[in-house]
Amino acid sequence: MKNILFICLMILFSFNTHALEHINWDFQKDGSFCPLLGYKICTMHVYTGDIIKGDANRLDDYIGKLAKLEPSTRIGIIQISSNGGDVEEALRIGRILRKNRIQVLIPMDSHCYSSCVLLLAGGVGRFPFGDVGIHSFYSMSSQKPNADYEQEEKIYAATEKSIRDYLNEMRVSGSVMDAMLRVPSSKLEILDIDKLQEFGLFGIDPVFNQYLLSNNYLNK
Repeated sequence: MKNILFICLMILFSFNTHALEHINWDFQKDGSFCPLLGYKICTMHVYTGDIIKGDANRLDDYIGKLAKLEPSTRIGIIQISSNGGDVEEALRIGRILRKNRIQVLIPMDSHCYSSCVLLLAGGVGRFPFGDVGIHSFYSMSSQKPNADYEQEEKIYAATEKSIRDYLNEMRVSGSVMDAMLRVPSSKLEILDIDKLQEFGLFGIDPVFNQYLLSNNYLNK
């Protein structure tokens, strides 16, 4: 079965050339890091690059195609390194991760900056061992000379509300948003482990944690 799955994933892999690029994948042992959740195989997938429009649809399509090609396999972990990018797209990707009960890993030699933090928040498990950096968001139109100030105020307020609603949905502290707003968009603040834990960006979502406990995954 694993040989067939390898071929299927390579077929899907070959068409993945967008900015948030899928560069690798691997099988994982059943356990709290990649629980089977009723499937037969759990896999980890590696992504790198900036977040642009269309990445959410491509990830969703990839998950859907994998489900059709090999219904017994699930994606349990997304490993990512990204400078961030489009905020709205990051929110959409985060919701896809949550819907599919996918955990997010930031390895020690990787990083998760800017809107990538929203992807991290979407994981049912969040394991940022590499740098996590935050700053305030901005719209592309605000970077243009003579931008409409009143219009930018409206865009900013709407975006802030979207992010706060999302963080609440993901059961992540709204203090993340407060911290972001204190850092100019031209700068970056790297969060230490204490801040990550305080914000709920390191560890397992409480609902998913209860599932793992109930099914004895935390003892494996």
